[in-house]
Amino acid sequence: MYRTLKVSAVLTLLMSPLAASAYTYDQFSGDPMEQYSSEELSEEQILDAQCREELGLPEADIPYGALKFNLRRCITLKRKAQFNEILGERRRARTQSTYEKIIAPKSEELKRRTASFFRRAVQQQQTSRQNAITESATEQRSSLLRVRAQNRTSVHQNERQQILDARELQSLRIKAREDCLSAPRAERSACIREKLESLSKESQE
Repeated sequence: MYRTLKVSAVLTLLMSPLAASAYTYDQFSGDPMEQYSSEELSEEQILDAQCREELGLPEADIPYGALKFNLRRCITLKRKAQFNEILGERRRARTQSTYEKIIAPKSEELKRRTASFFRRAVQQQQTSRQNAITESATEQRSSLLRVRAQNRTSVHQNERQQILDARELQSLRIKAREDCLSAPRAERSACIREKLESLSKESQE
């Protein structure tokens, strides 16, 4: 049916050259509103053709009924899909604009704050480690000095004790000799040893 109408229109134009020549450039160009209407009509025709092909409907006019309802619903759904796509593109554009104006700067600021936080944490760790090393070295040095002081004290005490022991031994020997002066000369040495041992035991007790 559509092809028959198209052929009839062509024959009509061929048979009426005067009518065809009567159209001027201005009439073909039309005003913007007419062009906009023709664009809408063209889009409507495209959607109509797509839906007819998808639904398997003929190109001829369809009377009101289930087929007409299905065709109009198909066209409406396609229009809605186009509208949603345009709306989605606008939303994505707004989202991108919002990201570039608000989110991106905040993200960069967050990155800078995070980097600064980690730098401070690393510096604090290094400072704490250095302080711990310094404290450990100081403690080791103090401990070494204490040990050396204790050793010196012990050495001094030992030396003093040795001096005291030597003096005491010398005093005991003098006393033993004095006690053994009355002993015979041949027995005097043995008397001094015995007396010295006896006096040493008494001093230890």
